[in-house]
Amino acid sequence: MDAQDFRSLQEAYMEVVENQQLDEISVELARRAVKERQKRTDDLMDLDTLGQRNEPSDETLISHEKLDKNKERLRKKIKAQNSSPTPRAKLNTEQVDLYDIILSHLLDEGYAETLEAAEAIMVNMSEEWREDIMERENSPYEKASDAALDSRYGYGRASGDKRSFGRAANRSSAAAALRAIRRGERSGSGTSTEAGADAVHRGWAKTAKTSTDQTPEKKAKRAGLANTEYKDLPDDEKEKDRVSFNAVKATYKNRNR
Repeated sequence: MDAQDFRSLQEAYMEVVENQQLDEISVELARRAVKERQKRTDDLMDLDTLGQRNEPSDETLISHEKLDKNKERLRKKIKAQNSSPTPRAKLNTEQVDLYDIILSHLLDEGYAETLEAAEAIMVNMSEEWREDIMERENSPYEKASDAALDSRYGYGRASGDKRSFGRAANRSSAAAALRAIRRGERSGSGTSTEAGADAVHRGWAKTAKTSTDQTPEKKAKRAGLANTEYKDLPDDEKEKDRVSFNAVKATYKNRNR
């Protein structure tokens, strides 16, 4: 294949990409189209210079027009993507916890290197794979919280079905802690122990209010704490949330070195 054949093939490829509708193309492909068209335009300008032309050739002018169109399409695609609700924004509160746990699994185990890549995987993930992660993994963060509380207070380890109160409470607390940690990373300010413990309490409180795996007596007993904001809790209750958060944070750091 000589240089002319290659340029013809490259031009044919770009024509296919550039003629796709906005909703048929990904941001990455739109970005690649801009890059390839920019290179093609630069090459044509170099040929004009070598040929000592006083004005750009018609082919160069057409390529410039296509480059401008590609750039505009990329801007629209990025704007549309940023204005669309993320998969997480469409979930209810219980699903959000599972979402964050599965998201962490994909990142920790190397299935994805960025949050965006992990979300793309989750959009197409089968229900069987989701269940497999939750049942097999049992969330290292959930386990960390559970083990730390057992070690400190002798509660015993939560077991049984993932919808049992103990496991659900640990999962909600761990997911809330992970969200607080990631918010701190995105803002660059980090997450203090008190802010993380506050998140853990809210995660636990949600389970205490909604779990059906409770006797009426236990639910009523937990309601007092569940309806109390973290800042108003007795210090011994705050310490439990701190223990849980610190365990999740340590596990997160260890798995993301």
